[in-house]
Amino acid sequence: MKYAIIANPFSGSKSRDEKERFLAEASSILDAPVYGLETKSASQLVRIARKKSHIYDVLVVAGGDGTFSDVMNALDLSKTVLAFIPLGTGNALAYALNYHGSLADICFRIKRGDIHCHDLIDCNSLRKSFMASVGIEGKILKMFDKFSQLGEPGIVSYFAASVNAFFKDFTSTRAIISVDGRTFTERRLLSFMVLKQPYYGFGMKMIPNASPYDHRLHVRCMSKDIAQVALASIASFTIGNRFGRYLTGKQVRIELEDPLILQTDGNMGWESREFTFKVCSEVLKIKY
Repeated sequence: MKYAIIANPFSGSKSRDEKERFLAEASSILDAPVYGLETKSASQLVRIARKKSHIYDVLVVAGGDGTFSDVMNALDLSKTVLAFIPLGTGNALAYALNYHGSLADICFRIKRGDIHCHDLIDCNSLRKSFMASVGIEGKILKMFDKFSQLGEPGIVSYFAASVNAFFKDFTSTRAIISVDGRTFTERRLLSFMVLKQPYYGFGMKMIPNASPYDHRLHVRCMSKDIAQVALASIASFTIGNRFGRYLTGKQVRIELEDPLILQTDGNMGWESREFTFKVCSEVLKIKY
């Protein structure tokens, strides 16, 4: 198979020159040219990905969860096979794919691996994702960028952003949630997660039961309760989070009293009072 590496120069903490040197090994193992390090924006990167998708059998996205998601959403997934080299900060997808070892280990796994068909989440018929959430995550992402610019390590910046968002910047709201027609109300919504794999970034296992293969959406609803949030955070780094209301189904809807921002795969989405999600079965072909 013919491989091409699509690399984001801005993902993670490595400079563009460091990424170029780092990816030389991946290029050699996969016999794959590297594209994208000269780009200045996400739109330029996805234009390159579209063009190269017509030439190569597998596009290997080197970046973070958001980069992979941007490329994924820009392509005809029925005709494209993707692979992933984690170069971001949180790298939830790397945990979901059970990646271990060095860059060489990952590249040999891609080269020798099978093509797997994963489910995705359709968000308001506007974007597909493997993880989505409505709530405090939008505030965390904004503050995370500020702390990261101060040079703090990724997990430290994420923790600082989370604490600041919880105590200073985020106001909970009332939400009516429906999963396959089952409706309930959350009076102090903190986070409403819809996942197709168990992980958030940094290895946080937020919904242990989530699977990319079961043709269902997995939902976790957290209220703004400091004790519940503290226990959920500890559990997510150890045994896997079991706190908050958990539901599963194929169609999900949330109606909010106050508008909140949608987060998809670590990217900021749009603000609204209503969001709908449905499962897209076996639409992502990924080699690993």
